[in-house]
Amino acid sequence: PAGVEHVLTMAATAIGADLLRRPESRLWSLGTGRGLLEDLQSGMESNLEFVHGQLEAAGLPIEDSVLHGFAIRLAGGSDFQLAANELESELRPLANCLIGVIRAPHPKLFGIFSYRHDVRGSFDLAQLRKIRSAACFDGALYLGPAARGLAQGQNSMNQAVAACDLGLNSRDELVHAAEYPLALLAHELRHEPTLQRLPQEQLSGILALDTRHRIEFLRVLEAYLASPTNRSQAASLSHLSRSVFYQRLTALEQLLEADLNDARTLTILTLSLLVYRQSHQEAS
Repeated sequence: PAGVEHVLTMAATAIGADLLRRPESRLWSLGTGRGLLEDLQSGMESNLEFVHGQLEAAGLPIEDSVLHGFAIRLAGGSDFQLAANELESELRPLANCLIGVIRAPHPKLFGIFSYRHDVRGSFDLAQLRKIRSAACFDGALYLGPAARGLAQGQNSMNQAVAACDLGLNSRDELVHAAEYPLALLAHELRHEPTLQRLPQEQLSGILALDTRHRIEFLRVLEAYLASPTNRSQAASLSHLSRSVFYQRLTALEQLLEADLNDARTLTILTLSLLVYRQSHQEAS
């Protein structure tokens, strides 16, 4: 009498509720879990309360918990589900987690994990370093900053995904996205016309050179900006001898018509170079 559609809907709801009730179930990790994370990733402040309830039902505690967003690239040919199982097996003893997958611009797993100090004791993030050694992963595990509440958790996850997209310090095992605020700012505002013009305005002297010299001077500038207070270390990063590196720095100041000892100049050049690198990375 209730009708076939109503009976099937109630049955599906009961099955879904049972799967979500069992923490050991993996059936929703890349299905329902991915949908919830995508809702959170693109969600506005107005629907965070609704997503909050869904995440709690999916086994991710939010209240009285510390949240971290995370992201890690997948090695070529890796199976998404097997990689998610591998990541979950590493995280589960330490924290509850929800895992999703993003296929572009690089295939990666992403999500949020949460833990309570009073339940699991002190949590040492260094324990996560061994995750990247699994054959299915390629590069560092990126972590967003510790967060309280879903709004901060959303930001933490987005920072981790952005850092992973940019491949920041990918040779390390564990990368904290919050350590690269300028890179994340440039990524977030990369489509703003004013920011897109910045490299052309600030790096015009270098960009006007032929390809070989342009690449070399950009590399020297990048090395210097990575270590402006230690020129010996900067020379090492540039893979040039000290004498040649210092010659290039003098030429750089002339090309850019800038004082490379001025803090404000270094900040604007760092942002300009980040925007240039990111725009060319997307173009390639």
